[in-house]
Amino acid sequence: MGQQESSSSMANGQFKVETVQRLVQTLLSPLQVYCAYTTEQGSNLQTLQLCVYHLLVTMQALYQHHIPALAQLRMPAVAAQSGQAGETHKSVEIFALRYQCWQRLREIEGQCIRLLPWAHMLNTMLTMMLDQVERLPESQQRQQALARSQSEKATALSRRAGHDLVMPMKDWLDVYTRQPVFLSILGQSGLAPDTLQHLDRDLISFLQVAINMLEETFPNVVEILPARKHVQALVLLQLLQRNDFLIMQAVSLQRALSLLRYQSVPVGKTE
Repeated sequence: MGQQESSSSMANGQFKVETVQRLVQTLLSPLQVYCAYTTEQGSNLQTLQLCVYHLLVTMQALYQHHIPALAQLRMPAVAAQSGQAGETHKSVEIFALRYQCWQRLREIEGQCIRLLPWAHMLNTMLTMMLDQVERLPESQQRQQALARSQSEKATALSRRAGHDLVMPMKDWLDVYTRQPVFLSILGQSGLAPDTLQHLDRDLISFLQVAINMLEETFPNVVEILPARKHVQALVLLQLLQRNDFLIMQAVSLQRALSLLRYQSVPVGKTE
């Protein structure tokens, strides 16, 4: 029943904070067995949950609030002739729109910056887990496998949680693939088209990496817990590499946004 409620609350691209927290705990719950053998008091698991949770909540704000707020603007096309720069009222209206655009871009850039500490912390935790796997003796691995064999239900619930978490992301991905937000909203405003296209590509790539991590890579980590430690190490390394790529995409997005924001700064506006 609880799982059905979680699924329905994630439908139509909606991300409820309480639901995200519950689903992240379910997604990572099979790792409790792993953490019992590799950490003290499961602190790694708690930190891992915190990182994934904050990444998802920050992404929610980015894709459900800040980017749609930019999409609501209707930036005027650049005048064909400079002599038509015209009436005072029109100039004020254009300035107001440019200022709103600048503010929205600043908010989107700020949200990308907020993503980075959580992604970097996730990197740190995954690196620690990878190091601990290398140090584990195989005797403990067999113990771990015995405990893990009793949690098939937890594994199935974990995979379902990952599926539910990516449902809204797939909706966002579909929307922004069909209508590239930066090029469609700002393409006629005189801003550099190459920068706008770069932003749209990064926006989509960031989502694709996050979806892959939640729907494939994290469940793979869970499913290989009974395996020998070299197999565990390989899958943890894959997750670490995916997270590295997520960080690269976030940094690329933030830099392109910074460039675009400076291009779109209203006349007379200073940082």
